[in-house]
Amino acid sequence: MANFVKVAGTSDLKPGENKVVNVNGAEVALFNVDNEFFATTNICPHRGGPLGEGFLESDVVTCPWHGWRFNVNSSRHSGL
Repeated sequence: MANFVKVAGTSDLKPGENKVVNVNGAEVALFNVDNEFFATTNICPHRGGPLGEGFLESDVVTCPWHGWRFNVNSSRHSGL
């Protein structure tokens, strides 16, 4: 069974916001999409950019390095 680590409270991240937290030495990107929370590694699968610093629109974050779009709900590439 997975161990859960509290990294933020629900009030720490408003709808439409994202942030980066450190979990046991690993950077994790957190996203609040209409009060539904998602977490993923802070590394863009395209070129390794910091996803947690990207622009979040609905459930899609745009990587700040190359504009690669990533759906935080499905963990799939959403196009450029």
